[in-house]
Amino acid sequence: ENIYRYLEEGAENFYAAQEGTREVGMAVVASTATTVAAFLPMLFWPGMIGEFMSFMPMTLIITLSSSLFVGLVINPVVTGYYARVEGKRYPPMRMATKVIVAGLLAMVATAVGLTNANVALALAGGTLGVVVLHYFVMRSGSSTAGCRPWWRTTGSS
Repeated sequence: ENIYRYLEEGAENFYAAQEGTREVGMAVVASTATTVAAFLPMLFWPGMIGEFMSFMPMTLIITLSSSLFVGLVINPVVTGYYARVEGKRYPPMRMATKVIVAGLLAMVATAVGLTNANVALALAGGTLGVVVLHYFVMRSGSSTAGCRPWWRTTGSS
């Protein structure tokens, strides 16, 4: 939301992503750190209980750290490339950028497929479902839908 606000104010995509993330970054890091700090002592429980319970805080800490990385690094970069504001003209995406994005997606899909075939099939099916949903539902109603949600594409605004 913060990045989109900068885009609406006329900022360039990557500047908006950088500044929008910078403004909320410390709050996101602090909230993640407090949750991790609450579960960190559970890693050091001794004995049988410690062996049994150490998986929960370890999983939670890894998941929260990964989520923090995605929120502060991956999402702003993706937003910098793909976020669009209605009414503003954008140059078409360069072929090199398309190839890089496709290559990264192929690497992730390969890594997931090598890890677990069922997860890879579920991700592929989910991706196909999102593409179909986007094409038939979100773009229906108006050829200039832009960033508006599908429920706002019909009727008066």
